[in-house]
Amino acid sequence: MERAANEGMRFDPSGLFVFPHVPEGRYAIRPLLSAGFYIVDIRMGGDSIYDAGFVVDSRPADEIEVTMSSKGGTIQGVARDSLQKAVPSISVTLVPPLSRRQNISLFKSATTGSTGNFVIGNVAPGEYKLFAWEGPIPNGAWLNAEFIAQYDARGQSVTVTSGVPAIADLKVIPKGIVRR
Repeated sequence: MERAANEGMRFDPSGLFVFPHVPEGRYAIRPLLSAGFYIVDIRMGGDSIYDAGFVVDSRPADEIEVTMSSKGGTIQGVARDSLQKAVPSISVTLVPPLSRRQNISLFKSATTGSTGNFVIGNVAPGEYKLFAWEGPIPNGAWLNAEFIAQYDARGQSVTVTSGVPAIADLKVIPKGIVRR
């Protein structure tokens, strides 16, 4: 599908990309970004399509405008168990607010280092929740609404702003509580 949409793509120096012959369907735009960048918004016909995506159908398509910023936020922290011991080599996940969880670009994850420390970069400013699981969880489980709902109350709220690292002392969800 990606190949078919890219065939015949045109680009001009003004920054305009043209993708002719895109099949009908629902799409989302997920640009690859350099370090420090994040997507501010993606708009089509005056409406934000960043979270919900857009539909290509038989009607003429509007232009899509992608706004990026080089001032992505950062979260630095340490994951600790119930005894306040730093926990190495576990998954830490940043989850957007419930109203934006359909946008997978806003989810981020990292693995703690040998001292339990983690850094998550390229984060769009806003409100999030952080989670860390002591036991293994299925890869990408945090993208599943039913899975993350089980732990929502255990997530640590964090506010991300541009230029000022958010600091987190994160409480790990114990192994016996993790449900698949």
